[in-house]
Amino acid sequence: MKISRFNFGKTMPSSNALLFLFSGTFFPYLLPILFSQESSVSNYIWTTDHMHVGVRWQPFGFPKCEEYDANRPVLKEHSSYAQFWVSWNAAEPNPKNTDYSTNMSGYLKAIDHAVNLC
Repeated sequence: MKISRFNFGKTMPSSNALLFLFSGTFFPYLLPILFSQESSVSNYIWTTDHMHVGVRWQPFGFPKCEEYDANRPVLKEHSSYAQFWVSWNAAEPNPKNTDYSTNMSGYLKAIDHAVNLC
């Protein structure tokens, strides 16, 4: 008994055929939606009279040094924001350090102090 490769009506279309059908039917309608340059939020007005300046500040747990840094003009007067990088291995060296209200690690206390200074 010979089995024909072209057994029309008794086989399901392959996934490639379905993909081709889908892409040919819906893809032209999806392109403008996917690559539209319009934004749904348009409340920002472009201006050239100011600029956001951010600094990366890594405190090291020395309160007097942190107070000095916080009062430097680049941080106090000219920055829009300060960025802190937190190492979770240092912030939570032990499971008990995940209870921030009672067992905050020294590293996280330094970050918290710096954030409060900002």
